[in-house]
Amino acid sequence: MTPANIGLLLDHKDFLAVNKPAGILSIPDRYNKELPSVFSLLAGQTNEIFVVHRIDRDTSGVLCFAKNPESHKFLNDQFAERKIKKEYRCIVEGNPSSDEFISDAPLRQQAAHPGRMEVHPKGKPSLSHFIVLKRFRHFALLAAFPSTGRTHQLRVHLSHAGHPLVADAWYGYRKELTINDIKKNARLDRDGEPPRPLLSRPALHAQKLEFMLFDVLFAIEAPLPKDMHATLAQLEKWDR
Repeated sequence: MTPANIGLLLDHKDFLAVNKPAGILSIPDRYNKELPSVFSLLAGQTNEIFVVHRIDRDTSGVLCFAKNPESHKFLNDQFAERKIKKEYRCIVEGNPSSDEFISDAPLRQQAAHPGRMEVHPKGKPSLSHFIVLKRFRHFALLAAFPSTGRTHQLRVHLSHAGHPLVADAWYGYRKELTINDIKKNARLDRDGEPPRPLLSRPALHAQKLEFMLFDVLFAIEAPLPKDMHATLAQLEKWDR
């Protein structure tokens, strides 16, 4: 991974917004500093930047960094006070019964699997709002709006609702999605090998961030990545 793989969305005097690819950390790992991260790659290419939020390694989409202490504090306060609007795109298993639904299931870390989350009565308050954008026969495209920022919140809330993210090995039904999962009796490729996965990571994309910074409203959007776009094209063709 190089800085060239990280798409620039907005280079403002007070902050930097990029389109993070799936498969790379937002910030350096606390235990293994050698793992590549967007922060470490960008830090070597620009003046000082400050972390204000992060998205999971396997999630793509909008990621922002502050450029000075003043904007860093302002944005940190906005996130802490839940004033920043976050919008995601998700491809999920099955079809939700309602076109719009909310999950307020409390979340905590699993005792047996550190790093993984679970719904539990003693968990932290969590709130997610979901809207169905497109229905297929066996899958659906959703917009998701998390009001809180718990670890893996959308993934666990969707799994708890019975509609986990496609290709979510931790909270879902499968670790990858191929054309064979969409089109029955699909042929092998030219070499006689099974087809390459359309998705091999949870189908989650941070589509948009909207926030006020020093009395100016910003709405930063990241286009849907190739793997999710290709998956939707195959669903449109074979799973209507």
